[in-house]
Amino acid sequence: MKVLDDVWGVILILYLMSVIITAVVFYKIFKPQLKVKSVRYNAFNDAAFLSSELRRWLQEHYDSITPVLYIWQKRAWRYGAMHYYIVLWTTITSLSLPFTIQYVANNEYARLLVQIATAFSAIMFGLHSTFKMKELYQRYRLLESSIYMNVRKMKYDPDSFGEGDENKRINYAIAIEKIREDGRSIEIDNIPNPISTANKRDDDGEK
Repeated sequence: MKVLDDVWGVILILYLMSVIITAVVFYKIFKPQLKVKSVRYNAFNDAAFLSSELRRWLQEHYDSITPVLYIWQKRAWRYGAMHYYIVLWTTITSLSLPFTIQYVANNEYARLLVQIATAFSAIMFGLHSTFKMKELYQRYRLLESSIYMNVRKMKYDPDSFGEGDENKRINYAIAIEKIREDGRSIEIDNIPNPISTANKRDDDGEK
């Protein structure tokens, strides 16, 4: 095979393989270790400071938000993996191009490597900017952890939600609903708008 007889051909193949392999690695690294479903069945079972009636209500309430928690966790996982994957490869590309580009004129595989690497890096960077991957990763992680924080507060410091079961129930529900509203706001605010993106580019070009 001709490509394997050339050093730059081998480097090109190794690059393409590395792009695929690292995608799988990052996907697995960022896969959540804490399963939402595993928490669901015993979220408030060991809450010694709560009455049985309040525990039952809290468990039912937690069960109702489990699907939303699962969505947030999955989105944080995907955005986080994509963010760090893109950062890795855009960094590698920017550091290696000055070395590689000097061989472009004399070797077709070096030229092809530069073309593929720059195109791939540009596409990935564009996706990263358009979908605000780092920001969404951080915000979805915060949403998920905020729910768990309120669960822990209710289990170990229930008086922070007020005195009496009724006040605890109301204040806890308000706190969780506020987090869910933040989640809905994130979903609405971060839908890419082609018109606004185009206008922003036009404005930048006029400056």
